[in-house]
Amino acid sequence: MVKYFQDGNVIVLRSVASGKSLRIMPDGQVNGHGEQGHLARFIVHKAGKKTIKLQNIQKEHWLRIHEHGRLEGLGKGGEFCAFRIHKHDGWKKGEKIVSLESIKFPGQFVGILPDGHAKPAHDTKQGPHGSYEVIYIGHGHEHHNAPHEHEHHPHPPASAPPSHAPHEIAHGRVVSFRSLNYPDYYIRHKNAEGWADKIDGSDLFNHDSSWRVVPGLADPHGISFEATNYPGYYLRHQNWELFAHKSDGSDLFRKDATFYARPGHAQRDLTSFESSNYPGHFIRHQNGRLRISPDDHTPLFHADATWTVVAPNHH
Repeated sequence: MVKYFQDGNVIVLRSVASGKSLRIMPDGQVNGHGEQGHLARFIVHKAGKKTIKLQNIQKEHWLRIHEHGRLEGLGKGGEFCAFRIHKHDGWKKGEKIVSLESIKFPGQFVGILPDGHAKPAHDTKQGPHGSYEVIYIGHGHEHHNAPHEHEHHPHPPASAPPSHAPHEIAHGRVVSFRSLNYPDYYIRHKNAEGWADKIDGSDLFNHDSSWRVVPGLADPHGISFEATNYPGYYLRHQNWELFAHKSDGSDLFRKDATFYARPGHAQRDLTSFESSNYPGHFIRHQNGRLRISPDDHTPLFHADATWTVVAPNHH
């Protein structure tokens, strides 16, 4: 089991309010517009029981709440940088949501508004503006390498080489994808978002969870997933989360909608799906939502990122 706040861990804090990650800009300003690049990665420093300090992995800035409730990244690791961890209900069930309270200024919390701007700490409690999903990246210096965040959609690295799972998923085949660790849950689209949802037997669910496997839009050696009830709509990642979007014909869309079938992380005769333009990032479910995430080498990730290809729910 991952100890998220172990000394030396590297984590990302995804704002519940903005849907993006907390990050420290080079000038020390803090916002909630990050992804999982350098600006959004923090080294955990234990500072006491349920107390931590967070240092940006580039080691220039520490997160702090300063006087007048000002949230900033200009700390040096002193008393303004210490935070008490408040784990929310559901932590033990896998919902890794926390709030961070200033030790120096009790009752003041790290806050991000829905538009991504920092919220004054003295106006922030443990509601959505003060809540964060903890994403474990790894431990130690080997996990410090990350894409730089120069814009909202970071520049992708080169495409991954083609590879295949132990079984082929034939192009043109209609299938459904069942979660390994939640066997009643399937990949589906819902309000244009990608989810792993529990099957309910309805016609809507059965249609939404049935996909036509087609040659990869960016690479015919890969695959893309076309919604059977919305032809021309494909599962793609955008800002790390998955959506069912209509193809706009752009190179970016084609790459975002192309994946490679790999041997399953948790079970080799099953399948994991690697992003074509973010090598090492795989489709996984997290609190029900589908996203691409880097392999953190934990049993939880491996189970969340492994899928069984089955006959379509809609026949």
